[in-house]
Amino acid sequence: MLVDQNQFLRLTDLIFKAAVEPHRWQDFLDALHEMTGGIRTHMFGHDVRSNFQFGIKASGYDPEAIRSYIEYYGSMNAWVPGFMRRTAGAVMYSEEMCPVEDLLKTEFYNDWVRPNDDILGGGGAVIFNDRRRSFLLGGNIRRRDIEAKQDQWMALVTQLLPSIQHAIEINQMIAAHAIERKAAKFGLWHRPSVVAIDSQRRVCFANEEAQSLMQSGCVLCCDFQERLSFRNLRLARLLERLVEKLAGYDLNLETTFKAVDRKNGRVFNCRTARLVPSDEATRHSVHGLIGGPYIMLCLMRDQQATDSKMMLVELFSMTPCEAEVATSIAEGRSTREIAEFRKVSIHTIRNQLKSAMSKLNVSRRTELVRKVLTSI
Repeated sequence: MLVDQNQFLRLTDLIFKAAVEPHRWQDFLDALHEMTGGIRTHMFGHDVRSNFQFGIKASGYDPEAIRSYIEYYGSMNAWVPGFMRRTAGAVMYSEEMCPVEDLLKTEFYNDWVRPNDDILGGGGAVIFNDRRRSFLLGGNIRRRDIEAKQDQWMALVTQLLPSIQHAIEINQMIAAHAIERKAAKFGLWHRPSVVAIDSQRRVCFANEEAQSLMQSGCVLCCDFQERLSFRNLRLARLLERLVEKLAGYDLNLETTFKAVDRKNGRVFNCRTARLVPSDEATRHSVHGLIGGPYIMLCLMRDQQATDSKMMLVELFSMTPCEAEVATSIAEGRSTREIAEFRKVSIHTIRNQLKSAMSKLNVSRRTELVRKVLTSI
């Protein structure tokens, strides 16, 4: 194996750190370069939707080579067309992206690849590749090292890929919300809440935002044994199922869902991920965590869903609950549906609706819908 078990664990540690601290991707690439005995490593990508500009990060290359690549040779990279034809999850040898006999005829090879120790071997993985985002992890291997290192490099890339994909997803989730215009306008921007729990649902790590969210008890809550749960019964059961899968070494723990803070009218986008990406890695150490595996939860305010309610609160002095009822009615839901969703009586919903209509100065639901839609 190209790296030993402890080195593999170190790499997964760095990937997890990079999930919430994107500048740590360089640490990951540096470690990958060092642990593989000098394979030159790189990642590049972008996401149009979230404006997450990953750019190019590399380790082991001469700085002048990177500069010339960015300024000129990147546009003629003979391996890129092969990458662009593949979908997310594909792992490809350099030869598969561009046959060697074709590569040798290019200016890219003769003026960039060959002068840089003839790094024509290696390969990489397509992290994502669709109409809105493209991300690649790759490694270049010197011609003389291909036989000794290439197959093991590709096996390592395959093992690391699932963890990298989920870390990039979290990077993008954070980046997407960082540019919310309404959040800036209303001062509603919040950093993501990140929690790690073990197979007993015990909280093993929580950043400041997550601790505050748990203390409020509106979305997340803990019992006297520090076991995490959601206030919403459906989501609490979902978390229990994920924990059962974690205890059973099931790798399929990645899911996305929404959680609602009914008290304050906030909506959160939630994503879960397994911290240890393969059964070979049974220990994880990051932010003081030792042991494992763990489930990581990342919760981010859904600014668009939240802002519409907060605007009604700001404009018409509504309570968060009244604003939620008003926007739900405007979205076409009945009072009974709202009551069932919020698990309160229909009389409570009717009273809140009556109060909301009074504050909007309307007497009919059609007028409420029109005023809400024109206000938000």
